[in-house]
Parts: sequence; C-alpha cells; structure tokens
Amino acid sequence: MSDPTASCPICASSAASIGVKSGHSIYECPACSLRFTLPDLAQDLQEVYGERYFTSADAEYGDYLAEEPAHRRQAVRYLQQIQLVHPVGSLLDIGGAAGFFADEARKHGWSAQMVEVSPYAANRAEAIGVKVVRGAFPDVNIGGQFDAVTFFNSLEHLPELRRAEQRLRELVKPGGVVVIETWDWRSFIARIQGLGWHQYHPEYVPHYFDRRSLRLLFNASEWRMLEFRRATKWISMRRALDILASKYGAGALRAIGRSRVGALDVPYRMGDLVWVVFRRADARVAAQEGAA
Repeated sequence: MSDPTASCPICASSAASIGVKSGHSIYECPACSLRFTLPDLAQDLQEVYGERYFTSADAEYGDYLAEEPAHRRQAVRYLQQIQLVHPVGSLLDIGGAAGFFADEARKHGWSAQMVEVSPYAANRAEAIGVKVVRGAFPDVNIGGQFDAVTFFNSLEHLPELRRAEQRLRELVKPGGVVVIETWDWRSFIARIQGLGWHQYHPEYVPHYFDRRSLRLLFNASEWRMLEFRRATKWISMRRALDILASKYGAGALRAIGRSRVGALDVPYRMGDLVWVVFRRADARVAAQEGAA
C-alpha cells in the first residue's frame, strides 16, 4: 500500500497523495504546488530509457527516429525563440535523445553538445557527429560553462530536482539562460482530465510542474524568470495519431499515420505545454544597476 504522505523534492514540505496512477501514488505539495511521485533512485535509468522507450508505442514513442524531419523543424523553431533572449554561443542540451536539436544548433552557429542517459539514443546522436556526455544529469562530468542550457520535456524526468538546480548554477554563465519546455498540471485540460491527463506517466515522469513550483525551484536570488507562457509545438500527424491511438485504443489511427498524411506537421496547442526561460543572476550587472 502506498504512503499517504511524502516529502516534497523542492521544498521538503509534507505532501498528501491525490491518487494512484499505474500503481504509483501521485502527491501534491501544499507549499510549492509541485505534483510528484517517489522515483526509485536505485533503478537503472539506462534500462528505463533504453531502446523500447524510443520505439514502442506503449512506452513513449512509436518510432522516434522516424520523426526526425519533424524534430528538426521544431528544433529550428526552438533556436529562433532562444535567440530572442540570448545571442548565439555555447549550448548544452539535457536529455538530447538522438541529437537532432543539438545538431541543428551546430548548424545555426552554436557550440553545442548534449547529455543523454540512453545508450540507444546516444549512439545515434554520436553517429551524426554530435558531442554527447553519457550519463544521468546532474551526475555527469561536464567541463566549462554555457550560455544556454536546454530541457525539452526532460526536466520533469530528473529524479533529483534540487541537485539538478544546484548543478545548473555551476554550468550556466552569469547572464546565461535555462530554457525549459515542460507540462503544466494546472492547465485547464490537465485539471478537467484529473489523473487521466495524458502526461501522468509515473513509470517515466516523477515530476509535474506549474508556474509556482518552477519559480521556487529556480529561486529569485539566483535566477530571474523571463518567460512562462503557453507553447505551441509542431509535431507530425503520425505522432499525433500515435498519441490518440495509445489513449483511446484506436489502432486504425496508426495506420492512417503511416500513410502520406503522417508526414504533415500539425500544431499541438492544448494549453498544457509551457515555454519557460530563466536567466542566471549576474552579480556585475546587479552591482551596476544598484549604483545607477
């Protein structure tokens, strides 16, 4: 039987269980509003995010590599948005999967590398020339500092949020940015669907954010929130139909997705996906502003 309470991984407050999904209790912290499960810190993440994660429709992706054109087009959109808040420089992508984003970043002038725990995905990223640091963040050996660190649907997967944020203080240059795409459990669609919301996957995802929990994780003394807004993500029709087929058991949708129609890009804009940017505190700029 699951515990009725647990300690919040952001603020350590006692959180109560709001229900059980896939055999895992999901808790909500009354202080910082993070929703979370209790990840098994002893589990082998290389196995959890192995080949099946990227190739099985009942895991996360039906065929991640088949989505390469859509991933690359979306990567260019990400880069355009990042360059609105920081000029081209050095970039570290956490949870870079098969390396499509890091590769596009290189093509657009960034000095880019990535972190990836999955051997399956890391092998494919290296095969296209991307520099990969293998392992689970933050327990990886990364040298230097970066102008931008990105988390595209990966921050919520990290088992230890506080340690991750502390490591980011070391990795992000003063004035640099952390760019996050993640899911907002407080969005309208997530609230009306309850534990049936499609992003509650406690087998893979231990954390579910909203604006408040992210603000408290990236505290104001170290980080300034520049953006928190609803995001539109373009995905292939194939991917969209795979998601619907998994949720509603309509296998015929997958057949449609594998036709020519599946190659078309469609916008995902259900309101539960958010784009978040934090800027690293710069003591020199703060001193200049204080003296002005």
